[in-house]
Amino acid sequence: MFNLKKITAVAAAFALSLSAVAFVGCGGNNNASQGGGNTTNTQAEAGDIYDGTWTLSGMVINGADMTLEEYAAMVKEQSGQELPAETFQVSYTFGSDGSGTLSMMGIETPFTYTSDGNNATVTVSGVDSFFTYDSAKGVIGVTDPNTGYTAVYSK
Repeated sequence: MFNLKKITAVAAAFALSLSAVAFVGCGGNNNASQGGGNTTNTQAEAGDIYDGTWTLSGMVINGADMTLEEYAAMVKEQSGQELPAETFQVSYTFGSDGSGTLSMMGIETPFTYTSDGNNATVTVSGVDSFFTYDSAKGVIGVTDPNTGYTAVYSK
C-alpha cells in the first residue's frame, strides 16, 4: 500500500535534486552592472567562485544547517521512508567558459550558466535555478521554491 507521506518525502528530495539541475544558465545577456559601465559579467570574472566541481554536502531547512545524514534521518522520522544514498549523489562541474556538467545519480547532463557577482543562473531542460555563493562558508546554495529547502554544495 502506498504511503502519501513517504511518496511526498521522496518526491521532495528528488525535486530538490532537480532544482540543482535547473541551476544551469542559458547564456543570454546579463546587463546587471555593478559599479557602472555597460559591461556584462563574463564567466571568466566569476571563474574564481564557480570554477571546479561542487558536490551536494548539506541542506538548510527552516534556517537550520543539516548534514545529508541528518536530512535523511529527518525524512525517515517524518515519513518512515529511507532515502537511497544515490539521492545525494549530485555535483556540478563548472568550466571557466560558462559551461559545465551536472552529475546526478549517475547521469551526466551538460549545462551553461551566467553569473552576476555571487549569484548564478543555471538552466537545464528549460528550467532555471538560482544559486548564491556564501563567501563566509565557501559554499553555493540553491533554494527549492516549492519546499523552501536549500541544497548546499561545497568543493
